[in-house]
Amino acid sequence: MDKVLKLENGQYDLVETVTYPNGGASYFYAKDQEVIIIDDGICSLEAGKKAFPYTLITDKQNSYMNRYEKLYRFLKEDMDNIDTVLKDSEQRTGTPQKYVVDRSDSADASPLEIDFEDNFAEVYGMDGLKYLSREYGIIDNQGNNYFLDYFLHTKHGNKAVEEKMGESIIIRRRLGLINIVNN
Repeated sequence: MDKVLKLENGQYDLVETVTYPNGGASYFYAKDQEVIIIDDGICSLEAGKKAFPYTLITDKQNSYMNRYEKLYRFLKEDMDNIDTVLKDSEQRTGTPQKYVVDRSDSADASPLEIDFEDNFAEVYGMDGLKYLSREYGIIDNQGNNYFLDYFLHTKHGNKAVEEKMGESIIIRRRLGLINIVNN
């Protein structure tokens, strides 16, 4: 990728490149208080190889979300849309807010999430999948958006499931805090 991302609203400098075990990479470009992440091949997986932890992607994104006012993420093949998205964002007026799309129906599952769904369906049947919401959005007390891999709706209560390094962890919201508990 180029060291500079030239767009209609200015130039963004490459500040970090993160490469993943599958050969994919994320490129982090910054200008003032804005970051643009370009992902290239992050969901690729060769047959017979184990998926790398999805948190390698999300942890880095979350660290940038906490340091910058605006963060935009695009796949390399969608780079033609960057200027349009930035223009739409600039036209919004009023109190700054963090806008997040609903990813529940459109997000591609990572290889690790596909394994989780397959195992879940094997245990609870295909009908059980209707109780799972993928990429379930939550907001903390500071207005930051986070997405859980899955949110499970049951008559005995709701559970959040994050897939991390092959182990499921349960996330509970208490008093506006997100606590992580190994199961």
